[in-house]
Parts: sequence; C-alpha cells; structure tokens
Amino acid sequence: MWAQIFNKALDCYSATRPEFSYHHDLIPESYYSLKARQLLAAAEQAWVFGGMGSWNDIGFNNPLTTRKYNKISKRLYSSTLTAFVAATNQPSLSSN
Repeated sequence: MWAQIFNKALDCYSATRPEFSYHHDLIPESYYSLKARQLLAAAEQAWVFGGMGSWNDIGFNNPLTTRKYNKISKRLYSSTLTAFVAATNQPSLSSN
C-alpha cells in the first residue's frame, strides 16, 4: 500500500501534466510553472498523515523497528511540508 502511494508521488514529480489527487484547485495552473506543480502534486500524493489507516496508525512491537519508523516518519513529514512550502512559494520557477 505505501509503496503504491509513494510511487504515485514519484509519478507526479515527473508528469508532464501533474494532477492533484484530492485538491484539484490547489493552485492556478496558469500561474505556476511545471516544476512547481510537479513538486506540489508529488507532496500532496505523499501526504500520508492523519485519518484512519494513515501512516500514523502504524505500530510495532520491536523497539528498534519503532525507533527506525519514528526516524523515517519525522523525515517524511518534514520533507513533505518543505515541498509544500517550496512549491507554493515558487510560482516563477522555470517550466523546464
């Protein structure tokens, strides 16, 4: 399940016409470059936090696995938020 979600995010990042999964009107297409739209669509797809069955609902019995999961989760959360901010603040990125 998670691999499929993150593969879709990677597809958005390289798509010639990236589409948003949930928020189709997140940004005006004509105002943002292709690179900004790709980054934002990828971040939106990779947002797996919150809600039933989300990334946050995973638990492990092994403390080592839990520490590793927490480290990966913090990096994923931070990276995704950074991508949202970078994409929405870069309407003038060159298209190619």
